[in-house]
Amino acid sequence: MPFQSPTLSPTRRGSLLPAAIPILILAAVLITMPAAQAKSLKLSHDFGSVWRGTVQRESVRVTAPADQTVTIRKTRTSCGCLRIAQCPASIPAGTSADIVLALDTNTLEGKVSFTAYIETDVAKMRLIKVKTLANVTSLLRVTPPAIDFGTNTWGSTVSPRRVKLEQTTGVHPRILTVSTDHPALQASLLERPSDLSPN
Repeated sequence: MPFQSPTLSPTRRGSLLPAAIPILILAAVLITMPAAQAKSLKLSHDFGSVWRGTVQRESVRVTAPADQTVTIRKTRTSCGCLRIAQCPASIPAGTSADIVLALDTNTLEGKVSFTAYIETDVAKMRLIKVKTLANVTSLLRVTPPAIDFGTNTWGSTVSPRRVKLEQTTGVHPRILTVSTDHPALQASLLERPSDLSPN
């Protein structure tokens, strides 16, 4: 009797197709399903007009999603003059917390802008960017702004240089003392008015 290869009946052949379709569809869905993308949350704060030489402290409020606690992983700023003075380790789901920013204006002048960065573990607010603005005004104008004593012999006394202080605002600052950051450099007032007169 000659050998005959096995054949599938129409009923059995048709029963294999419905079982294969769901598997192929499920695989396609799993492969094409996009992963959650990390997003940035952008905030801003304006310190307004401030005096140079002061440290300004302000807070910004951050709210966690209703269904997820926010854990703070890392913080940094774009300038050493701006620091994050206070920041919670985490913000419970559905609640808000204040993040305190401190701006040191000792080396600043005019309109400035810096950014604080706060990294979290939540994808929808992975990086919180807080843009800060300020307009720093000096009470006094120093003329000239820098002094060059030139080249001098060791142990010699250098001829003194003069600088002029002028008021730049309607505020009359009272000069109490003058000092330097090195014992070899001495400073004193040639005139000691009770306060500076307007220009």
